Amino acid sequence: MAWIRNLHRHGSRVGAISTGTHILARAGVIGERRCTIYGDNAASLRENYPEIDLVDGIIEIDRGLYTCSGGTSAIDLFIHLVTADHGEQFAAAIAHQFQQDRVRNSADHQSKLKRVGLRLKSKKLAEALDLMERNIEQPLNPSELAQRIGVTPRHLQRLFKKHIGRAPRDFYLHLRLNHGRLLLLQTSLSIFEVAVASGFVSHAHFTSCYRQHFGYPPRLEREWVQ
Repeated sequence: MAWIRNLHRHGSRVGAISTGTHILARAGVIGERRCTIYGDNAASLRENYPEIDLVDGIIEIDRGLYTCSGGTSAIDLFIHLVTADHGEQFAAAIAHQFQQDRVRNSADHQSKLKRVGLRLKSKKLAEALDLMERNIEQPLNPSELAQRIGVTPRHLQRLFKKHIGRAPRDFYLHLRLNHGRLLLLQTSLSIFEVAVASGFVSHAHFTSCYRQHFGYPPRLEREWVQ
């Protein structure tokens, strides 16, 4: 941590690939700059460092801070670094070597990638799923979801049954429980704190739903990784 902070103090560009953003946050070098991280680890970063301006982009470059979501996005970030230092023509030649027909930027969102197939099937369904993911801690009821995306509750039910095979309420619960599981595995939050962050009003209700969904109580999730 001291080494990273020293580099930052002396004006070095700092960056991270995928979950490496956790390390930059722990070192305290992000400040008010925007950053990104692999989507499955976003929840734990937000809980541990709520002051950080975390975005959903594939890559994010902000005032000398370089972060990306990992995987092939590391190539996109690398090409942006080369462009800044050596120009677009040289960077384009490198992109060609990587067989990159397009260099992605911060306008490309991870959630969009996850929803590409669903958007081809139903734009309204994709909008509903995006709303669910953005409202985990304070869940919306099916009527509110339907109103937000401009359809009737009955039509929303039909969309979920047709394309996902379950009711909106059931799928929403699935998202919230998986969100809770990631927090249990990736943070030191208490089970009650995880329950609240996942949209549950009590420890007992969270534990009951968790056991029914995964087949074991949330406390075992912690015991198995320790």
